[in-house]
Formats: sequence, C-alpha cells, structure tokens
Amino acid sequence: MKRQNLFCTPVWTTMLDDYENLNKELLAVAGKYRMGENYFGIPETQKLADQVVPIVRKVADECGYTQPFTISGRQNPMAVGQNNTPHHHPDCMFAVVYYVKVPEKSGDILLHDPRGSILWQDPEARTDVNWQSYRPYHKITPVPGMLLIFPGYVVHSVEHNLSDDVRISIAISIFIIYRKHIIF
Repeated sequence: MKRQNLFCTPVWTTMLDDYENLNKELLAVAGKYRMGENYFGIPETQKLADQVVPIVRKVADECGYTQPFTISGRQNPMAVGQNNTPHHHPDCMFAVVYYVKVPEKSGDILLHDPRGSILWQDPEARTDVNWQSYRPYHKITPVPGMLLIFPGYVVHSVEHNLSDDVRISIAISIFIIYRKHIIF
C-alpha cells in the first residue's frame, strides 16, 4: 500500500486483489441499488467489505485509532456530463472510494488543500490558473480496482465525466466508535 502526505495530510491508495472479477460481480448487481442506499446491506457486496475492512483497520491503527469502527457505503454512479462539487465528510473519520468502472476521461478526483488559500507553491500540487487563486489541490486519476482513503475533513471534488459512459465508484464512510465513559 502506498501512503502519501499531501498538504501534511495522509492519503492512502492501493489496488484490491482480483479486482477484475470483483468488479464484474459488483457491476452485475449494480442495478439493485438506489442512490443513498447502504451498499453493504446485502450479501453480494461481502467480498468488497472483506477486502476493505482489513485495509481500513491497518490505516486506523497507523493513525492511532484502535477503537472499533463502522462502515457504510453507497454506490456513486456519475453519468456523462456530471461532476461532483467540493465537499467533505465531517461526520466520518475516513472517506474511502473504491472504483468499479472508470471510463477514460470520466473525471479525476481533486483533493483540495485543507489549509485554504496559501502562498506556498507545492510543486506536486496544481491550482486553477497559474497559482492565481493560491488554492492548490492534488489530482488523482482513478483506475478500476483502486481504493483511495483520506481523512473525512479533506474537501474533495470530481471533475466532469467527459466520457461516453457512466463511471461507477463506491463511496464509503468510516465511523470510529468512541466509548463513552460514565463518571459516578
């Protein structure tokens, strides 16, 4: 697994094992899901969960989160011409994306610098136009089988799908379970 620190923020990427067969199975049941429905609620997605959970556990341990966590997900189809505007997931510890179907030019994911407008020119980062806004981001081009993990606070967006086909990803949220202490 590869870990990068972007803007001093850790971002993890890895490829899932046997993703070609996994993605065929996921595409075969893709029509069963509606937008917003919990993707891990039926048996057909168990193989995906079986691979994702240990990877997330390793990332959580690396970050010092030894508590148990819950996982929820939703299918995220992006039709031709659609994009996803900047947003973040403030209620979850980690945002995770698994890429099932990624036609060429179907939109890169942009991870925006959480520090906001800055004057530091990161040679690895990009901005809108020649550093005019000083709002850098890192662009990641997804491929089928890629699992991307980053903290939920990171603002991210997806470029327009300029392909001739739908792109399918699975948006996964990881929630750390904090035990409440009762003081008597």
